Amino acid sequence: MRYVHMLVLAFGVVLTLCSALFAMEMDGTAYKPKGRALVTGIEARDSAWDFISNIFITNVSDTEVTCRITVYNHIGENVSSLCNVYTGSTSGSPVELTSGGNEFRLPPANTRMVQVWAPGMMPVVFGHAVIEWTSESTTVRKALVAALKTVRVNGASTYGFMSQINGGEPF
Repeated sequence: MRYVHMLVLAFGVVLTLCSALFAMEMDGTAYKPKGRALVTGIEARDSAWDFISNIFITNVSDTEVTCRITVYNHIGENVSSLCNVYTGSTSGSPVELTSGGNEFRLPPANTRMVQVWAPGMMPVVFGHAVIEWTSESTTVRKALVAALKTVRVNGASTYGFMSQINGGEPF
């Protein structure tokens, strides 16, 4: 009988520990980035002129990585719900992979565009973003290169410029 009690107690301890680990995975605290870069100059608003920030991210490693982009507004609030992730296509239009999400998988040699903007958005975002990545690989040290493209649209007129993130160097 004593062994049954000890077995039940041991099972309870294991179950409690597994629950705690599962909770850490669910709330994101277990996400441990292997690399990160700061992106300044994020601007997004919907008005007479649409201001849209597009962040292009390319995986230059030989392994799949998980990317997370966190966008902050002018007072440091997390506004990552404005992120939409796209991939290219042969149809002439980008293909939306996620809407309102800021975390995605990126296979080797693939590029994704993260757009910070939503039609009819009320907030005006002047801020910054942090790009982070992680991988199951224990050997990959630098996996991503990225660029920021800011686009201004007014009717038939479109203007834009691009700048390299991290000086164009992998991070």
